[in-house]
Amino acid sequence: MKRSLLTGGILFSGIIGLYAFNVVSQAAISGTVTPPEGATAVWAVNGSDSVAGTFSNGSFSISVKPGTYKLFIDAKAPYKDVSLENIQVSDTAATNVGEIKLEK
Repeated sequence: MKRSLLTGGILFSGIIGLYAFNVVSQAAISGTVTPPEGATAVWAVNGSDSVAGTFSNGSFSISVKPGTYKLFIDAKAPYKDVSLENIQVSDTAATNVGEIKLEK
């Protein structure tokens, strides 16, 4: 009985160890907002899934799964909110939407 428990424990630990080193890769949507102080939030929506991102000096990057996304940028007054549609994200490549200029 002790031997089968020990063998089972070693086997279980080995399987868990293999998954511990499995790299989970995700794609991303990135870009910049001008002026950098004009935006407050950014998020990507795919169907009923949504993922929020953060800004760093006007730049953002959102880790997402492959698919087609709609990107929303929430702007501070006097700037207007922006939305971009049909952003195609595939595999593990980052999709750069470029510079997004906020309008007043």
